[in-house]
Amino acid sequence: LSFLQPSELSSTAVKRRELQIRLQEAEKKAQEWTLMSASSKALQTELAQKDKKRISIYRQKTKAALVIQLAWRKYLRRKQLKELEESKKKSSTTNGFRALEKRNSCFSHSTSMETISS
Repeated sequence: LSFLQPSELSSTAVKRRELQIRLQEAEKKAQEWTLMSASSKALQTELAQKDKKRISIYRQKTKAALVIQLAWRKYLRRKQLKELEESKKKSSTTNGFRALEKRNSCFSHSTSMETISS
């Protein structure tokens, strides 16, 4: 530094100081970026958790809808089978009644004829 003149010394000192300030600013920015990346990581994990929760709620609702649909279909099937059995019973009992009526009517006619003839 002895070969430098006093005016140059001051300018190099200023330049050195400017470099130190720039370096400090760059370090601050780097720290901010690391903090931002940490906060962005936290934000990212929070978003991932929210997305997982949303998906699990969607799955729960889908399962509930399926259970309701299956129960409704089962109920309808049971109702239809019950109606079918009742209609079969009704038709068999009415056919049975008709057959009995025919038999009884045959007897009643014959008895009525017997009374008429006697």
